[in-house]
Amino acid sequence: MSREIKFRAWLKEENKMVNVETMDFTDKSMQYLEKNEIIDAYLLRRMIFEDVELMQYTGQKDEYKKEIYEGDVIIDCSEDGDYYLKLIGFGYDEKEYSSIIKGFKVVKGIQLDLYFEENKFQGKHAYLLEKYKIKIDNECIHFQVIGNQHENVELLELLEE
Repeated sequence: MSREIKFRAWLKEENKMVNVETMDFTDKSMQYLEKNEIIDAYLLRRMIFEDVELMQYTGQKDEYKKEIYEGDVIIDCSEDGDYYLKLIGFGYDEKEYSSIIKGFKVVKGIQLDLYFEENKFQGKHAYLLEKYKIKIDNECIHFQVIGNQHENVELLELLEE
């Protein structure tokens, strides 16, 4: 069975995430063509894509059926009950989670100070639950996308700690 190939894009000038199917390159390219009579294909492609970052769909969904793209930040729980924050990127990896997201890997990851005690989640990173509307099921947090590297820069900063 082949994996569905699709992309989303981060529009750098607009600080906006869009599905590639909804992108409209004609306005920008036509504005450029109106000013310049001669343009080669390479320059046109560069002009269109220099302000766009494409991110590929992994072919997988999280526990709540949300599609996972490269650049997504996920929260995950190990078999030992430890919670991790992970940034998904492109490429193969030999680790166990590769079976979850074949062809993609965890680019960055940290263990979170997060634990369930006295009927609630506690620890240094407990604030993430409310801030990112992380779903909790039977006192457990399942594998889920909580943001991405562009719209949630603070998650990247957390991954750098």
